[in-house]
Order: sequence, then C-alpha cells, then structure tokens
Amino acid sequence: MKQKHNKYTSTILSLFYIYIFLILILAWTPGNKLPDNISNNTSSLSHFIEFFGLGIITLLFSLFVLKEMEITKFFSIGLILGIITEVGQIFVPGRSFALNDLLANFAGFFIVPVLSLMVLEIIILKINMEIIK
Repeated sequence: MKQKHNKYTSTILSLFYIYIFLILILAWTPGNKLPDNISNNTSSLSHFIEFFGLGIITLLFSLFVLKEMEITKFFSIGLILGIITEVGQIFVPGRSFALNDLLANFAGFFIVPVLSLMVLEIIILKINMEIIK
C-alpha cells in the first residue's frame, strides 16, 4: 500500500534526499575544486556538522515520513553514508580516506538521538514536576 504524504512529510522527504545528495557532492568534489577556506584543520569539524544535520533530518524522516523510529534503520543510514562518502574519496583526485573524518561522520550523526532522548527526558521531568505541583 502506497503511503500518502501531506505537505510536511513531502518537504521532509525532499530535504532528506537533497541533503544526502549535497553530502555526496561535497565528499566527492576533487580537492583542487574545493573553496580555499576548507582546510584539513576544519575537515573533521565540517564532517561532524554535516552528519549532525543529516542526523536531524533522518530523525525527522523516521518520525514523520516512516511514522516509526526503528533504531537499526536510523543507524544504518548514518553508518552506510559515512562509509560510502569517506571510502569514495579514495577515488577522487586530491582527496583521501581519513579515519578522523569517518569518526567525525559517525559522531555527528549518532549524537542526534542521544541529544533528542536527553531533551525528551527533560521535557518529561518538567511535565511530571508540573503534575506533582
């Protein structure tokens, strides 16, 4: 049965695919074509930020488009995309595989559900405190 999407789920779905496409474009751009302000000193931080954003969009995708949060599917997206982008750089002129960047990919992506659970826990505690009062 085909899932019906409203305008919000369609927007999240589009954002999800566009963001993945942009990550692949950035990851596989030859080194001499990258802007001068992207250096090795900020590379891992850039990877962390990119995949943190992907984690947020994937979380929204999981909750609002798939209507479920199956943790294995969620983590598979980050794991597979992180590996594909970094290993793919081996074949791109002026780019190379870097373990630090791969770890930054994973850290950026995997911190999103942890932070989400922490925020949810704080909200639940506040609600419980209001009920107790």
